[in-house]
Amino acid sequence: MESRTETNNDDSGISSEGKRQVITAIKNVANQTASLINASANLSSKPKDSQAQAQLTGASQAVGEAIAQLMAARNAAAPGARECDVALESITQSMNELDTVSLGIVMGDLSATNPTQKNHSQAREDLNNDCRNIAVVLQQIMKNSQSPEQIAKAALQLRKQLPEFVAGVKDTASTTSNKEIQKQIVGLAKDLLDHCSHFIAASKDCAADSANQANQKQLQEKAKESSESLAKMVNALKTATVSMKELDEAIAAAKTAGGAFDQVPPKSAKPLSQARSELQKITKEIATNLQLVVSSARLNPDRLNGQAKNTTVLIGKLVESVKTTSGASSEDNVRKAVLQAAKAVALAIAQLLQDSKNLVIDQRNPNHQKQVTATFATVNDSLSNLLSATRAADVGERDAEAVSSMLNNLVSDLDASALFAVAGELDVPLDDKDTYELCEKRMVDAAKNLIEASKRLAATNGNQSEVSAAVKALGESASELGRNAKKTAAQIPDTLTQQELLTAAKAVCLASQSLVINTAESSRGGDASAVPTAQKSVETNASNLVNVAKTAAAEAAKGIKELELSKSTIKEETTKYAAPGYPANPKANAEDIVKAVRNVSAANAHLTGAITSGNQEDLVKAAQLARESVQQLLSSSKGAQNTTQNAQLKAKLNKAALETAEATSKLLDAAKGGMKANNASAQKEVSERSAALVGRINEVVGVAREMPGGAKLQLVEDFGEDLDEVAEKELVSAARVIENAAKFLLNTKPIAREVVPGFADQSDIVEAILDAARAITASTSGLVRAATEAQKLRLAASRDNKTKNMYHKDPTWTNGLISAAKAVAAATQHLTQVANRVAQGAGDEEANDHLLMAAAKEVAKATAQLVSASRAKLDSSSSAVQSKLSDASKSVAMSTNALMAAARTAMDRQEEVKKQQAAAKGVTDEKIRGIEQQSKILKLEKELEDARREMLESRKKVYGK
Repeated sequence: MESRTETNNDDSGISSEGKRQVITAIKNVANQTASLINASANLSSKPKDSQAQAQLTGASQAVGEAIAQLMAARNAAAPGARECDVALESITQSMNELDTVSLGIVMGDLSATNPTQKNHSQAREDLNNDCRNIAVVLQQIMKNSQSPEQIAKAALQLRKQLPEFVAGVKDTASTTSNKEIQKQIVGLAKDLLDHCSHFIAASKDCAADSANQANQKQLQEKAKESSESLAKMVNALKTATVSMKELDEAIAAAKTAGGAFDQVPPKSAKPLSQARSELQKITKEIATNLQLVVSSARLNPDRLNGQAKNTTVLIGKLVESVKTTSGASSEDNVRKAVLQAAKAVALAIAQLLQDSKNLVIDQRNPNHQKQVTATFATVNDSLSNLLSATRAADVGERDAEAVSSMLNNLVSDLDASALFAVAGELDVPLDDKDTYELCEKRMVDAAKNLIEASKRLAATNGNQSEVSAAVKALGESASELGRNAKKTAAQIPDTLTQQELLTAAKAVCLASQSLVINTAESSRGGDASAVPTAQKSVETNASNLVNVAKTAAAEAAKGIKELELSKSTIKEETTKYAAPGYPANPKANAEDIVKAVRNVSAANAHLTGAITSGNQEDLVKAAQLARESVQQLLSSSKGAQNTTQNAQLKAKLNKAALETAEATSKLLDAAKGGMKANNASAQKEVSERSAALVGRINEVVGVAREMPGGAKLQLVEDFGEDLDEVAEKELVSAARVIENAAKFLLNTKPIAREVVPGFADQSDIVEAILDAARAITASTSGLVRAATEAQKLRLAASRDNKTKNMYHKDPTWTNGLISAAKAVAAATQHLTQVANRVAQGAGDEEANDHLLMAAAKEVAKATAQLVSASRAKLDSSSSAVQSKLSDASKSVAMSTNALMAAARTAMDRQEEVKKQQAAAKGVTDEKIRGIEQQSKILKLEKELEDARREMLESRKKVYGK
């Protein structure tokens, strides 16, 4: 009957009991109001009576309190209010129960508080479902926050679910002996209940007054906090599920291996070189697998089980390989050194696995994070020491391997530098003495020395001491070559030439590495026929590098030569201008003067743009336009004087025209220094000279307006459609496309991959590829935002009366910016599609990886064009935007580099799996084949660069029309 009374509502939605309370409150308000009226009447008859005044004050306060009681009664009687109160009481009771659980954890016995037959996995899954149910209730309230009846229904539903949630927390905590996990789960559960209590309280306010915007806003805030708390709870449940069994087995295997290395193994019939190669392969696999173990412990604990199993397998392989390598050595000191180094590896691995386990248990502890990092470094050092110990018996092979490794790093370094060159962000530290001429000479000398060293190496015929000396000399020359190739490229303003030079240097290093590997194989008794071919390849590629350097120098000289020619031509023209018989345009008028000065303004814009982009062809054309437009200006100015008899006006025109010619000459002079890469002071001077030229141009236009028929002349022409606004819209559109691509990648989930024992987990590699692709979309998005900001800045300045004359409308440049924005959007979309193919395992894996690398490079190239276009029209005062563009461009280059590294890892894994399955080729053959493939890729990249140059030239022709 009580329940029926509570729910006996009329159309107002208020229960009978609620009505009674409201009526009582209304009567109280009426009584207190009557008392107030009486007190007021009494005071009016006795205005100075202090007792009457006090009576009125008390009556007024009583009325206020009665009204507050009425409002409280109305709120309490509203639909949903009582249900919310019931839910709040249930939350409080649940909190008390969890306090009891916390006490049980401290006492070390949860069995008394929660005896259960579930295992930890079942309990965790049930609790995860309970969390989902609570999330559904919260969503129902948010969806129906305007409906008190729906709020009431959801609040009662929450009350029913809370006991199940508390029971789930108890089950989860009691089915694990790990106190840290117990405390974490219970603590997060209490935190969730606390946020839910605030959410229900806010829901009650909405039920009482759903139209109140402040109530709705408060509800949204509390909903967000509750959702975040739920997310933490779910993530903790996911982390806590990791089984420690596989980790414990791997730790035990590593410790057992450490003990096995205390015994000296018997002699081995296997050749030392072969045993070492096998051991090197295993150590590489161990290093890769342990990197994944550390990464999973930090980010994806649920993947740790398979990696721990893989570690156990690899430890077994390590034990056998170390025994074989040690037994293959004839020197006791080498055998002992190998065993000691191997024992250090095993113990370091055991410690790393234990530290990773500790991190999984308590990921919030920063000390565990630091310890894992430190121990992982120790493992890598111990692996390196193990390989060093095996090389001690073979000086020539040891040095050959060291130089080969150095060359491999040099190739990677040059590859990364080339990517930064693609992005237009090649930044190499230079000393004051590192001039272009000196760095180029050092590079060319190093190339010649490398050729000589390659000849010496090819002629060693297996003599270990000669091999050692020759590979060291080759390595030193290659290192010097690579270092100065980067410094030389950094001082070349043209990014395409930078890439060509770095690619040529990379080809030299790859050829040198092939020669070293083939020579080492020959010294071990292998096939020596490949050595002469490898040496010839070194000579050919080194000669090609020298030719590329000469061509780059000639290209740079071509631009400087054109600047000097234009400067001398303008000087000659200004000298002739004052002399009788100067070839004036007899039909010239004020309009012709303005047309000429528009061309001067265009030359100014093209010059500064060419200096920013570093394109030599653009510089040559801009210098030619500068001298031709000045000649046109001087000829028109001289001829237009026939249209006026005002001597003073003629003098002003002569002065303005000559000063404009002089300002153009100074800009050409500054441009010679501005074309040197990384010369900030010279580029600043260019900006200042450009601004000065704008001032002289405006003076010419001002004089032209004073001449007959020139009153309405303007410097800026009307091109109809505002391409600058089109460019801004295109940038915004590109940003939207990239944002959608980023969202798509965030939601992309890779399919499960088959785990190949002894090899890196393909799922982890694919996840790394996706992460890198996501980073590219994020950094590309930042770059487009910076470019949009630059365009908005330029548009604002072009419309400002103080600065608008500094911005010459340039349809060619604007079309280039529009094209660059479209290219960035298209390249990013293509990258997203390819990354999704990789994640879903669609098509051929190897082909996908190559497509992925090509797509990443295309993004880098497209963004480089966008940066170049955006920078071309920014003045020196836009340093903040310049910095944003530079930082964003570097971020794209680094993200691209990371994606390509991940793709290479995927391809390396494919090659390793193929080798294991085929078992048909040796390690050396595979290395050489890999280098040959890289050389082939270099050749294809060169062809791609040539095609890209042709495409750029065709675009210039289209935009120049």
